[in-house]
Amino acid sequence: MARAIYWMRNDLRLTCNSLLMQAIAENHALVCVYIHDPRQFARTVISIPRMGWHRRRFLSQSLQQLREELGTLQIELLELWGEPELVLPQLADELQIDSVYFSRECAPEERSVEAYTCARLDPARIKVTSAWTGFLINPEQLPFAVGETPDVFSEYRRQVEKLGLKNLVSQIVEYPNSSLKKADQHQPLQMPAHRAVQKTLPSLFSENSWAEIFPEENDLLDGVGAASGARDKMKVLCGGERHGKARVEDYIFTTHSIEKYFETRNGLLGLYDSTLFSAWLANGSLSPAWIFSR
Repeated sequence: MARAIYWMRNDLRLTCNSLLMQAIAENHALVCVYIHDPRQFARTVISIPRMGWHRRRFLSQSLQQLREELGTLQIELLELWGEPELVLPQLADELQIDSVYFSRECAPEERSVEAYTCARLDPARIKVTSAWTGFLINPEQLPFAVGETPDVFSEYRRQVEKLGLKNLVSQIVEYPNSSLKKADQHQPLQMPAHRAVQKTLPSLFSENSWAEIFPEENDLLDGVGAASGARDKMKVLCGGERHGKARVEDYIFTTHSIEKYFETRNGLLGLYDSTLFSAWLANGSLSPAWIFSR
């Protein structure tokens, strides 16, 4: 029986996630894992958390919603704390995993974590599959080498548009009936080894204290709480794929705010000054290809 881990990173969604669909189709037992890297919670030189409260709150909401969506497919989302290059190989050994899937990242810190993690996985036993999941246009589809990307966006746009944007954008991946049927037949990885891993590797989600306000953030957040515009945004900026899709529909089709984008885009506090899509795009709750399709 093929057993796999899908390492969730900045692709916290089900829609338009072809790599997750591949993992579902190729395995009989699958567990999704999100690893909270303590390096992301480190303090800066002035003792401010590297990951601020708004982002932590948004991430917590995104993971909770993702857990619910995966649950409909009989797939568990396991949250663990630690360096991925240490946690993931240990989890793979405990669960006797055959394959590991993860979304590739392009920033240097994330790429280093990928390299260290893959180096520690047993190559004789574990197959590693990775793919881009966060781009509107994947690097290999560009009309130039990545190293030759134009410095100015206008030139980049002209070269891309010559090929036709619709021909370059990744196709929207919905759930085919075959994948859903196969997902219903998945065997959850609920064996003693699984529970042993949870005891060995502390799970943050048990208390969720990482998503609370740290004492050193109180003063910074007081001003935010006093601004009505900011409070309105907090009601809209809730993490998770469903909330992201709702914002897209509201901004484009309900309020038609997209028609005034060039007039309002430099505003900072207004609820419809800008799209606000970047929050969901940043952690992968929304796919840029899905937004393009809408």
